Amino acid sequence: LVPSFKREFRIVSVVGSASRASEAGCAEPMESAADIVKYTSFLTGATYRLAYEMRPASRPLLVKHLMAEASGIGYDQWADIDLWLPNARLGLEYGAVQALRHQAGKGAYTSNCIIGQDASLEEYTDALAVAGVLVCEPGTFSYGLGALVVGRVVEVLYERLRGEARPVGGGG
Repeated sequence: LVPSFKREFRIVSVVGSASRASEAGCAEPMESAADIVKYTSFLTGATYRLAYEMRPASRPLLVKHLMAEASGIGYDQWADIDLWLPNARLGLEYGAVQALRHQAGKGAYTSNCIIGQDASLEEYTDALAVAGVLVCEPGTFSYGLGALVVGRVVEVLYERLRGEARPVGGGG
């Protein structure tokens, strides 16, 4: 339905533990040869370096996944809980994915501030599609922001039904 989502998504896996960045923006070298992304905790404001790897998703993202909290588009708060509680294991992947979405564009909604964002649903979903990263396989429970994408699907359907269709997802 939303052409920008007719793409292959990649699944992000965090390798090892988080490394807190120093005041100068650097941290001790990480042992992994994986890519590094900086994630800023909304709970503490601290910045962490997360080493991550990506692999292609084995199945497509479907509307039913968005509606069932099984889209892989999760809240970054789960990473913050992992960083805050020593024995938590909800998923640092959520933080890495959020940081990668921030790099991809304006559509970086966060767990703590969905209302009041300056990004439209169109901008948000376009940034999700450009980043192309998920915290898990579509169809796996991943409580988060799938309902916002369903909102965009509804907008696109409504525009098409009224004959007001515009290019979606960067001209797709």
